[in-house]
Amino acid sequence: MKPSANRPVLRQIVWTAIYIAVTAAVVVSFLKIFEPTPYEAPVPFARGYDRSVMQAALEPDAVRATLGEIEALGSRAPGQPGLAATRDMLRQRFRDAGLECLEHEIDVAYPLSETLRLEAGGTELGVGFWPAPPNFIQPGVTPADGLTGELMLVTEANVRAATEFTNKIAVVDMARPLFKELALNPAQYCDLGFQAMIVTHAGGLDQIPWSQLYKLRLTIPLNYVRLVAEPEILEHVGKSVCLKVRTAYRNEQTHNLIGVMRAPGGGSRRALLIGASYDAASVLPDLACGSAFALQTALQLRMLEGLGPHRDTLKRDVIFLATSADSMAHTGVDSLLAAVGMIDESAGGRTRLETEQRRHTDRIETLDRIDAMLEDPRFASEIAASGAALDAADGATREFFTEQLRYVLRRRVFFAAEELLQAQIAFERHPERLDSPEYHAFREAKKRHDRLNNHSALPLT
Repeated sequence: MKPSANRPVLRQIVWTAIYIAVTAAVVVSFLKIFEPTPYEAPVPFARGYDRSVMQAALEPDAVRATLGEIEALGSRAPGQPGLAATRDMLRQRFRDAGLECLEHEIDVAYPLSETLRLEAGGTELGVGFWPAPPNFIQPGVTPADGLTGELMLVTEANVRAATEFTNKIAVVDMARPLFKELALNPAQYCDLGFQAMIVTHAGGLDQIPWSQLYKLRLTIPLNYVRLVAEPEILEHVGKSVCLKVRTAYRNEQTHNLIGVMRAPGGGSRRALLIGASYDAASVLPDLACGSAFALQTALQLRMLEGLGPHRDTLKRDVIFLATSADSMAHTGVDSLLAAVGMIDESAGGRTRLETEQRRHTDRIETLDRIDAMLEDPRFASEIAASGAALDAADGATREFFTEQLRYVLRRRVFFAAEELLQAQIAFERHPERLDSPEYHAFREAKKRHDRLNNHSALPLT
């Protein structure tokens, strides 16, 4: 046979060998890069234990009693006493059950009312009411001296008979058929000129179709006051009232609670997670009692009681996780997951957390040194004593104090700018009257703003 006759066969063998080598390299690389998780056999369910304790703990009456305890603590919005009381109750229950307790502090911005007052003739009416959610990110705020107007019951007959609405505050009784052209759209009431909008139900708050109250929230940042009130507001229809409302976003500290029930021996590589959110979401930010949200917390506590007698026979650790601020886009659980880090990065996560802990400790020590300076009554009142204290402080303490002082001063300038703007608006309604009280108020507001602005820009020392 001629040598040239073997060339196609040799070429095919060579290319086949190359293909096999490349395929093997790709497979090995894939398995190296995307290494499969080692198989772990599932833990078989134990069926021979006494279930009576858990069944008794989860009896409807027992769950209902625990639910009642949580509801009795009040509204559970961030920054409200009810949420802090629920946190304290959970912490105590975890400790009483012998759990290893950990806490994760987080900050969350939440809209809470600061001023709620409805008065007629200078006397407060004593009617309970709550602001609707902010429009987009704009909470409802009245002028400092309030909104004055007559409470007008919104019916088709009343609306068609009225000639103007700029001196009216709309009262919508959801026990009556809604006026079709207005319904519950705040933009329509604002366009007509109503000073504000109050929604109620003659049969009581529990009769309000809460799903419809979402219509009170607009997707544009319109500062228009919308309230939900107790039915007693209907007794004052026709009266001239003054309404003062101020709602603001506040940075509130909340806590995630983590209780760990260790399996005997302390070497478990598995854990069962029982989670619940102990705050509550609500259409009305200031009224977040949330029975549906409290139920999951009640079930968590009942399961803790039911598992207690079986802790000596556990095959896995049991983690009881109670998160807060989940009503604000799951801030609580998201912050916790961010702090824990990704799976399979425990070593790096530990290093990161230890670094954060050292940084936190350093900040606490810096704050302690600043507290010590502030305890001296001469500090911030005598120039010489203040300068000496700052000169004696270390660089980190002096820098942090300067940053915080500058922040406080700039905030004062910010609020003074709002007062200046309101005074300017009042003056420019009649700009030709230079002897008016509005002009003098504008001049004083301008002087105060400029003085604060200049002081905030001066060097500290």
